[in-house]
Amino acid sequence: MNKIILNIIRLICLVIVACFFFSYFVISCMGEEANISGKDAAFGFDMGNNIKSDPSPVFIFIPGVALVVLVVMGIPSKKNEFDTSKKKISGKNYIPIIGSIIGLVLLIIVYNKSIGEVKKQIGVRDISEVFRTGIGFRASVVAYIFMFVLPFVDMILIKLKSSPQNYGQTDLKR
Repeated sequence: MNKIILNIIRLICLVIVACFFFSYFVISCMGEEANISGKDAAFGFDMGNNIKSDPSPVFIFIPGVALVVLVVMGIPSKKNEFDTSKKKISGKNYIPIIGSIIGLVLLIIVYNKSIGEVKKQIGVRDISEVFRTGIGFRASVVAYIFMFVLPFVDMILIKLKSSPQNYGQTDLKR
């Protein structure tokens, strides 16, 4: 894997972990807004007005997947891992793809679970009036999408580098 792309994936993993502490969801109730971070949702929170949330451990897996990808991508696989003369696609290209798919599925699960919890607690039909996603959730989604796309960019770059460079030489026979 290209060293630049590998470092970008590592940075994306750290961004996902940091987003866990930012607002995942915003709930408006009785004129007040509550920002709920991934940490709050994972360990439970009290919004007041007899609205409480039980801990939801599935939230912990969102940054957990990013940390696993970060650790696995940090383990050197070969002595000359960044030797571009080999022009070979390694198995490490698939780690961020698998991790991002798992992360996006987890985000969908927690989104649906949170909507169900808000409907149950508050009892409204139109959830858009009281529930919206926060910056931490949206940034995590975008980061996981980038983590999914970057290995494919690396694979394309490797294929382009390994293809013959005979652009100016044509061998047309008539």
